[in-house]
Amino acid sequence: MPDFIDAGPYLASILRKSALESTLDFSTSSRRHRIGRSRMQSCLMNSPRLFLDTSSRADGNFLMAIGSDDSGRLLEIGVILKENGDVVIIHAMDARQKWRDLLAKEV
Repeated sequence: MPDFIDAGPYLASILRKSALESTLDFSTSSRRHRIGRSRMQSCLMNSPRLFLDTSSRADGNFLMAIGSDDSGRLLEIGVILKENGDVVIIHAMDARQKWRDLLAKEV
């Protein structure tokens, strides 16, 4: 997991605001794992931990949000922040073990 660093509360607040105002865009790939839009929004509104992709292939705008939906299921949500402020969800699924392990280490 060395390609991701904690993105901090400021970017998380941007995602929460977009989720609350329902201004999120959803790519076709965001539905690949059959996670509903409302569950994705719920996850982003429930104070997710946010990690910035710092790998050499990243252009600095890909974030991975890890948080729980309204039913308590831990999700990973891949998000792109566009230069104009738009938020596009491109990935959503139940959180994989590597994310669960990372969160457990930090608690």
